[in-house]
Amino acid sequence: MNDPTSSAAAPGPSDSVVSATLISSPSKINNRCESCNRKLGLMGFTCRCGRVFCQFDRYPLEHSCNYDFKKAGRQSLAKENPVIRGDKLKSRM
Repeated sequence: MNDPTSSAAAPGPSDSVVSATLISSPSKINNRCESCNRKLGLMGFTCRCGRVFCQFDRYPLEHSCNYDFKKAGRQSLAKENPVIRGDKLKSRM
């Protein structure tokens, strides 16, 4: 009955405390502007690059955004408008 694997599989009280602190730590909310470090409150603007900015730095030119808008636009147009080609058979009229 004294099996070393069964005692290692049962979590002790110290294991539950460690796992609770590991789970709660990564849920930090970002409430500051990425550019000027100003507090945002409820009005944070999320850019397409994935960062949060204040009302003054929300435009891509203001925070030197590295998101490629042309590439994203071309990909969305290619997805929405597939190429349709006619038949190339000479026997058809």
